[in-house]
Amino acid sequence: MLQQILRDMYVDPEILAELDDTQKQTLFCRMREEQVRRWRNREEQEAKLIASGGSIKKDRKSGKPLKTVTFKKGEDGEPWVWVMGEHPNDKSIEEILEFEAREKARRQAEQEAQQLRHTVEAELGELLMRCDLAAEQSKAKDSLDQEMIEDTMEIYCSVDELKSRPPVQKISAVQQKQIELNNRYNWMQSNNTNNTVNNKNGIKAGHFAFNNDRNRDVLQELTLNKPHRVAQRVALWERRVIGERTSEIFKKLQRKHAETAKEAEEAAQRQDQLWREQERKAKEAETQIREIARRAREQHRRTSAAIDDESCQQVQQSPECAGAASLPVPSLSSPPGSLEAGMARPPSARAVMDWYRETEVRRNAGIERDGRVSSWFHGLITRQEAEQALNIEQTGTFLVRLSERIWGYAISYRADDRIKHYLVDASNGHYQFLGDNQLSHKTLGDLVLYHSNEPITVIGGEFLKRPCPLPRKILPKSCS
Repeated sequence: MLQQILRDMYVDPEILAELDDTQKQTLFCRMREEQVRRWRNREEQEAKLIASGGSIKKDRKSGKPLKTVTFKKGEDGEPWVWVMGEHPNDKSIEEILEFEAREKARRQAEQEAQQLRHTVEAELGELLMRCDLAAEQSKAKDSLDQEMIEDTMEIYCSVDELKSRPPVQKISAVQQKQIELNNRYNWMQSNNTNNTVNNKNGIKAGHFAFNNDRNRDVLQELTLNKPHRVAQRVALWERRVIGERTSEIFKKLQRKHAETAKEAEEAAQRQDQLWREQERKAKEAETQIREIARRAREQHRRTSAAIDDESCQQVQQSPECAGAASLPVPSLSSPPGSLEAGMARPPSARAVMDWYRETEVRRNAGIERDGRVSSWFHGLITRQEAEQALNIEQTGTFLVRLSERIWGYAISYRADDRIKHYLVDASNGHYQFLGDNQLSHKTLGDLVLYHSNEPITVIGGEFLKRPCPLPRKILPKSCS
């Protein structure tokens, strides 16, 4: 049956429903291994076809060649690989990260300097415009005051005094510009324009541009048509600001990188500790499972030896076999016909009922010593009926029913989250769960009694404690 499942890659839902979790996992692993094996065979066939110059498969719909991935080959015929750090000119990962951090800091500093330059230019233009306006107003006011004073003085002067007054000297252009510069500077000092603050970057304009002692020189250079000197000062200032800001940003990035690396290291340590704890628990669980399996095998060996000894004594003491001592005694572990019956699936529910009446009733399977039906035996009911009966019961409730899948029984158990079903093989004269290394019991009642104190599975911890109430309609169907 396993070969057929692996060949068709399909499992009958009825057969799958009768398997426990361990058997399902094993079956799925085998099916996955078969898928991987088939895939590898197809890959090898395609590689051989391409190497021999055969035709490449095409898409059935479009007729175009199917897309394939090819790797560049090196001199040795293997895929070409470049390992960082092996070439003498390669930089280490630390150097690459440092270079990228410096470039990022430089670009950010240049952007900030450009924004700051635009702000300074706007403020300087506004400052010059205010200075020009203030100088013109001051000049007009001084000229008006001088004219008023002269007019007043002329009224009180005689003709001889007016003639003897020296002529008014004209002021040169340089002197005029110097006077305007002084007026601008005095107006700047009175309005404290050198203490404006850049709100965006938190830097004072007078600090990053020109201090109070140099404001007059800068304005004088602008007035005397020497803008190239101002441009040189601005360029020097920009380089200085960019350098300082780059160093500051780079240090900040280094601190951030160090913090990130520290956090990653701490997370890796926590993950490693968690993994070690999980590995320790897994090893402990594996050790416990091995110990339980060892004890089960030992108990099974002792039980089988005791059963064989008891059976041999009964055969030797039987009067029917007194005259047939020379005949071979068949093995009780494999009675004639039972192996064949165990390998085949029951053909119908009627066949199961006949098998139970003819074989199991004599073994008192599901029947107490006083002839009453056991409280946990429900006869021949379906899986759905068993689940309906157990859904209203509490956790730990169970029932035993005849199985239509094998020559045996099925134990339905009410777990916390669902209803579990376990198959019990009764084809070899004993009662045991399907699978390897399972304990064998002489009667069905012994199996139920044993698992009332021992769990069916170590992981699930299924103890058969509370039998499900037996409906009356089951009695004549299973035991009549």
